[in-house]
Amino acid sequence: WPISSPLESAGAPQIAATGAFYFPSGDGRWASIDPADIAAVAVRALVDPGHEGEAYALTGSESMDAAGYARVLGEVLGAPVRHVDVPLVKTGRFVAGMT
Repeated sequence: WPISSPLESAGAPQIAATGAFYFPSGDGRWASIDPADIAAVAVRALVDPGHEGEAYALTGSESMDAAGYARVLGEVLGAPVRHVDVPLVKTGRFVAGMT
């Protein structure tokens, strides 16, 4: 999940107002990675020799579940944040309505 700020991508105003982090995660875990880190690796792979034909799996330093991300968001906001698991079908309808 590439993000530069969990608050930026997760909707800080909504999280702060509701104390809830809405995300379709089920039991999944993931390690967020900053897009700047992805770009830095891409630059090195394009500029430095020896990367031709290589593939790199980029990931963040810590894999967490949604409850873990909610805890981090709460620490940043200075207030408790809970995770609300949103069914994927509802998320798809929401995103489709944004276009």
